[in-house]
Amino acid sequence: MRLGEELSEVKEAVERAGKDKEMQRSEMREETHSVELLSVDLGKLRKELEIYNRENRQLLEDNERMSKDIPELRQRIETLRQKVQLNEILKEVDLDELKMLRQNNMAVNDSISNLITRWESLEANL
Repeated sequence: MRLGEELSEVKEAVERAGKDKEMQRSEMREETHSVELLSVDLGKLRKELEIYNRENRQLLEDNERMSKDIPELRQRIETLRQKVQLNEILKEVDLDELKMLRQNNMAVNDSISNLITRWESLEANL
């Protein structure tokens, strides 16, 4: 009976080993499939990383170029501010008042010219 028991034990061990082998093969297939999926994901992520790196380099170049433009743009803004202030001041100027001042200045100039002419006449007569 010992031989029968031993044979039975060996058969069971062979069956278990066969089942273990199949289970390990199945796990290996699953692991291989997981590795393949991870490899595909890794490839996609590398491409994505390359795209992001390229975009970042472009953004850095754009930022550098824009940083160089800032002083000129600030100067242009200041010039525009000054023009706006001047326009505001000019809006407040009353043209009628300026015409009146011009006429008054012309009258004063004429009076001064007349006085100078008279003075010269008086000097000549003396």
